[in-house]
Amino acid sequence: MKEGQMRVHASKFAALFVSVLLGLFSLFAHPAPTYAVSGLDLVRDFVGTNAPNVSNITHDIYFVLPIDAQQVTPSEWVLINFPNYTNINASNISLSGHFGTPTVTVVGTTVRITDISLLAGTGLNIIGISATNPLVNLGQQVVISITEDAAGATIRNQVITLPLTQGGNVVVSATVQSGLSAVNISGHTSPNSFVVLTESSAVIGTTLSSGVGFFSFPVTGLNPGAHTFSISSTDEDSRSTSVSTLNLFLISGSLTTVTGILLSPSIEINVVEIDPGQTVTVSGAALPNAQINIFLEAPLRSYVATTDASGDWTFTISGTETSTLTPGQYQVYTNVQDSVGTQSITSPTVNFQVKSPDSSNPAPACNISHGDLNCDTRTNLVDFSILLFHWQTNHKVADINSDNKVNLTDFSIMMFYFVR
Repeated sequence: MKEGQMRVHASKFAALFVSVLLGLFSLFAHPAPTYAVSGLDLVRDFVGTNAPNVSNITHDIYFVLPIDAQQVTPSEWVLINFPNYTNINASNISLSGHFGTPTVTVVGTTVRITDISLLAGTGLNIIGISATNPLVNLGQQVVISITEDAAGATIRNQVITLPLTQGGNVVVSATVQSGLSAVNISGHTSPNSFVVLTESSAVIGTTLSSGVGFFSFPVTGLNPGAHTFSISSTDEDSRSTSVSTLNLFLISGSLTTVTGILLSPSIEINVVEIDPGQTVTVSGAALPNAQINIFLEAPLRSYVATTDASGDWTFTISGTETSTLTPGQYQVYTNVQDSVGTQSITSPTVNFQVKSPDSSNPAPACNISHGDLNCDTRTNLVDFSILLFHWQTNHKVADINSDNKVNLTDFSIMMFYFVR
């Protein structure tokens, strides 16, 4: 072999060696991630050509998430790394087989996909990623990972594949159908509430509702047939809703979607015992900007309140209302109604007691709010004498402001209306 030819071959070998070395370095020169044991099924990456250094080659990528794998949630990532490729472009990417609207970014040689859900046993097809092929065929590996973070530090599923040219052959893709079922349950409650999904008293899912009260439970790996799910939430003040029950019949290999569930308001009361004429305040949390229907019984009376943008609501049953209540126990409960008229089930019930009148401390015979204690339509020295007689007691006949104390406040009110 001539000396010039030897130099050319040596130069090509050196270039090949450097290219492979750089490819291996790009794969392994990062901090060691945490790997899971599971791979991906039916993986392929079809391209038009594997010829070295050809630009703008589109990749048609497909894989199936194993049936025994964890589902992909919107907070997780699908990472597709092209370690030896250049000019990675995902501006024309399209996905099928998933739920949600994907967010796609390109960082270095990695295409990052998030904000999607992918059920176990389901295939994901990714079309439209383009790149310039490596300088040599040995560097054409593509790494597909399912990770819990954008940096790929915690990997649950991973596979390394080589792009294949279709070569004019007919390509048939198939998804293995599982005999198990899946369900996606979503709805609304008060914002930032802790929501729990149970079946047969066992917790199968928990989540935190969003700032507008939305929650969602995607659940896979369920046996076909009848299922009874229970959903409830606890608001930011540790007040609970009622438990909503959902009866479903799941079909083998299918996804059942249930939307629009509206959980009840939470509720609390500021008193447990009142005198007739004393106010009662009830409050709680529910879907923001919605109508709260409040029920007092028995006999049944109803009132209406509205939740604010944070989902909070409050309502005061006036003294005029409670003054007509006979002694005994009363219960208050609510439901919430959204903008299209959908109503929740009723909330938990809170109770209060109306006390019997004290015969030794009877109520005034008239309205004494102006200091007219003897009910002669004038506020004068006679009323002042009655006030002094009951001074520093809780006698209602002289308690002008109804705070259960006869004191300077009552005296001040009387002086305001006093007629000489």
